[in-house]
Amino acid sequence: MHLEYRLNKRWIVDVGTRYSFIEKEFDHSPSAIRLNDAILPSPVHIIAAKDWDEWTFSAGLSYRVDDQAMIYLRFSEGFLPGGYSENAVTLESAQSYASETSENWEIGMKSEWFNDKLRLNMAYYQIDQDHKREQFISPVAPGRLESVIDNVARIQRL
Repeated sequence: MHLEYRLNKRWIVDVGTRYSFIEKEFDHSPSAIRLNDAILPSPVHIIAAKDWDEWTFSAGLSYRVDDQAMIYLRFSEGFLPGGYSENAVTLESAQSYASETSENWEIGMKSEWFNDKLRLNMAYYQIDQDHKREQFISPVAPGRLESVIDNVARIQRL
């Protein structure tokens, strides 16, 4: 849902929200497992199911400077549901990982000059991510390394 309200000829406020509900079923059989120089058929069959949900919000404020230019400030939240690793070889590496969320800020200007012959748009973005997921090699049992996906960090991008 998204609502926009004009305060007057120059100011506009908008707000929005979204509910996301994602169900994932994971039915995975690795094709083979490497043991030293041998490649053996995998005896593993992994079945799992999980759902993820999240409310996200957005809001913006814009000001029309004149007929040529508008400045704005915008905030929004992002959501990327969790999941399972398609590269899982064993139950240990097939564990689900959490959803990623983000907070996004943008400030900018949009303008058109010389009877719409020149368009000049500028923006500054900042994105803060929580539960950033990465794929990496990790010990999953004594003496065994596997590729896993897990949530590892909070990052900020400018």
